Formats: sequence, structure tokens, C-alpha cells
Amino acid sequence: MNQSKKYLLVLAATTTSICVAVAVFNAWIDPLWIFGHSHSWNQHQISINQRVQKSNYLYFGDHAYDSVLLGDSRSTTLRESDFSNMRLFNYSLNSTYPDEYEGLLAFYSSIQGPPKNILIGMAFFTTRSRIKSERDTAKSSAPETPSVLDAVQSLVSLDTLRYTLRTIRANADPLRERYLYDRSNTLTIRPLANDRREHAVQRQLREYRTIRYGSDYVYEDIGPKALLRIRKQYPNANVVVFTTPISAELFGVLVESGRFEDYARWLGDLVATGTTVIDMMGVNAFTTTTANYLDAHHFHTNQSSAIAEIVQIRSEGQTTVGQRVTQDNLSEHIRAQRQGATPIRLP
Repeated sequence: MNQSKKYLLVLAATTTSICVAVAVFNAWIDPLWIFGHSHSWNQHQISINQRVQKSNYLYFGDHAYDSVLLGDSRSTTLRESDFSNMRLFNYSLNSTYPDEYEGLLAFYSSIQGPPKNILIGMAFFTTRSRIKSERDTAKSSAPETPSVLDAVQSLVSLDTLRYTLRTIRANADPLRERYLYDRSNTLTIRPLANDRREHAVQRQLREYRTIRYGSDYVYEDIGPKALLRIRKQYPNANVVVFTTPISAELFGVLVESGRFEDYARWLGDLVATGTTVIDMMGVNAFTTTTANYLDAHHFHTNQSSAIAEIVQIRSEGQTTVGQRVTQDNLSEHIRAQRQGATPIRLP
């Protein structure tokens, strides 16, 4: 055998060995949630790409769900186990809009079958009309069905290796990461120090006042329209929508920015779909308790059981924090919300 062939064989063997080692190492830590094993070096998982991670978890895992929760980052902190009357999969993803839910539901249903219960955490900021490119991105972002080839390619990826190393560091010192999942799709978010939290709150209040609820705001009913399509596609599902409870401070910005009528219109449009609607927004015992919030609009992970209880009980018609809104009480509810709201002035 000549030297060039020897060199190529050695190179091929070395490359193969490295790829196998990287793949095994990545599979052992499993930062993309392809496997289900748990040990001391992967029990904490960093949030990389929730759409990929949760879709892999659903597709490759051995699960038996009958219900699904959809929503944006505010709903990611809800624990599946807190919804005691259903086998729930939390498919909430950061920065998700209602026109993406159909794609997520289709993917879920292709694996678990049509859900018995569809819970949706709906955020008022999603009523702000987006430019066409943003809409097109949302519509094209439904999960693609993974394949064995995709899994193998991801295991030998250097990007995955970087995620693996970061995950190992997070397990060695969990305080390195603020957002950590466990191996059961449960998210924990480390609270900020008081001064940093206050800074985050003030920044978010300004962002919502100038951008989300700003002068160029135009109402778009993508949530109600998505609900109508979902109800048509899943006629046997129990669909429950709850408005995610932003802090009373942020609700005050909504009022100050002149968006209360849009909020009232949004609630009316949601109720008109015939869906069970629970409104948790406004000024109430939950939204006025600072300790319930990580910032101006994300509730603390330790409030998951409280939110889950509200969703389950209020959907049966009871009322305390979280008002079930129907055609019969819509006007009264809007009137009460208007009376309880207090605009705030930002420093």
C-alpha cells in the first residue's frame, strides 16, 4: 500500500473516530432532547431552541398525552403536572404568535392524535399588526418532522457540541444559567436581584409604551381568527383560552397608551368565537402582587399551580381571580375592568 493510501485511511479512521466520539458525547448529554435518559450531568437542560427541543421531545419520546398547552414565553413556565385533570404537553414557545398554533397542533396530532383539551395562553401584544415578512416567517415556522438522519447529523454537529459543553457547565453550576429545563419539560427561571428586576421592569414598561402599544399600533385579530380555524379543525376538543396575567403596572401602561378599547375589542372577538375565555388581566389580587412576577409581564415559575388552578376551575364557571367572560357578562366585565384600571406615568 502506497503512502498516500495509508494517509487517507488514517485520516478517514481518525475523522470517523472523532465523529463517533462527538456523537456519543452529545447523545450522553442530549441538549436537543432526542433521548430520554437523565443523569447528574444532563438533568438541567439549557434553553437553546424551544421549537426544536420540544418537538424532538414530543417526536422521539415515549409519551401518552391527551392535551396540549400553547402560548408564548409567559406560558412556558407552567408545569404540566399542575393540570391534574389531563395529561398535558406544554408546547408553549418563546415569541410565538397565534397564527403559528395550527402548525404546532398539526405536529402534535400527527404523533399523539387529536387532543382532548387545547389550552391557549393568549397575550394582548399579539394584536399589534405585523409587517408581511413577520407574518410569512410565522406561517413557515411549523415544526418539520424529524428523521433518524436529522438526529445523526445533529449529534455530530459542532454547534451541538457547544450546547453540550454549556449544558455540562450548567449542571456543574446551575447559577450560570437563568433559564433551565429539567428532563420532563419543566422550566425554572432564576429570579433577578431586586435592583436588576426593577431595571428590567422599567425597561419593559417603556418598550410596551413606545413600541408594543405605541402610536403605530394597529389592531389585528389574528388570535380570534386562529381560534375559529382551530375549533373547525378540532371540533371535538375542549378549547380554553386564558389571557396571560401581565402585572397591574403593565396593564396601566396599556390604559395610558389608549389601548383599552382595543383590549375590549379583543376580548369581544375572542368570546365571539364560542371558545371558553378566562380573562386574568386587569387589576386584581394576582396582578398587584409584585412577588408573583419575574419582571413586568412574566409570572414567577412558583405561580404555576395558581395559574393552572384558575384555568381549570374558572373554565367551569367559578370566579375569583380570572373571570370567565361570556356574551352575557362581557359588557359588565369590560365596565369593571375599566373602573379598576389606573394609568401610570413613567419616570
